Amino acid sequence: MSVETAITFALACFVVMASPGPGMMATIGRGMTHGFWPTQYFIFGIALGDLIFLLGAIFGLAALASQFEMAFTLIRWIGAAYLIYLGIKTWTAQTVDPLDVRVGSPNPIAGFLGGLFLTLGNPKAILFCLGFLPVFINLKNLAASDIVLVASIDLAVLILTMAGYALLSSKARLMFRSPRTLAFFNRSAGTVMIGTGLVLATRN
Repeated sequence: MSVETAITFALACFVVMASPGPGMMATIGRGMTHGFWPTQYFIFGIALGDLIFLLGAIFGLAALASQFEMAFTLIRWIGAAYLIYLGIKTWTAQTVDPLDVRVGSPNPIAGFLGGLFLTLGNPKAILFCLGFLPVFINLKNLAASDIVLVASIDLAVLILTMAGYALLSSKARLMFRSPRTLAFFNRSAGTVMIGTGLVLATRN
C-alpha cells in the first residue's frame, strides 16, 4: 500500500467512524454520563470487535480474489451497492439525542464487554468492511505488511476518533445534542460512502 493510499484510507475511515451510528452515539452518551476515562474501556471493546470483523473480511475477500474471480466480482458489486444504499440512508437519517441512548454501567469490564458486543451484534460492520476494503487494498496480492498497516490505521483512527468524542462530550454536552451538528456528520459520512461505492462499482 502506497503512502497516498494509506492517507486516503485513514481519512475515509475517520469520516465514516465520525458519523452518527450505534458506536458513536453510545460513546457520546457514555462520555456525557460517566466521563472521559470510564468510557475508554467501552472504546477498547468497540475496537476489538472492529478488528475481528476487519481481519475476517480481509482474509475472506483475499481467498475469494485468489480462487474465485467471479464470486469476488459479485461480492464487490454487492458491497458497492450496499455502500451507496448506506450512504443515502445516512444522508437522510433522523438525528438522535445521545442522552436517549442507553449507556450501561461505568464498570470497566462491563464497559469493555458492552463495546465489544455492540460491535459484534451489528452486521452492518462486516458488510461495510466487505464493501470498503477492495477500494484500498489489492486483495489479489495481499502482503502481511498490508494487513498490519490496514489494521493499525483502522484501530488508530477508531480509538482516537471515539476518544475525541468521549472527551468533547464530557466537556461540551450541548454541542453533541445539536441536530445541526449531528446532521452535518450524517451528510459528510453519507457522501464518503456513496463516493466509495461508486468508485468500487466502476473499478476493474
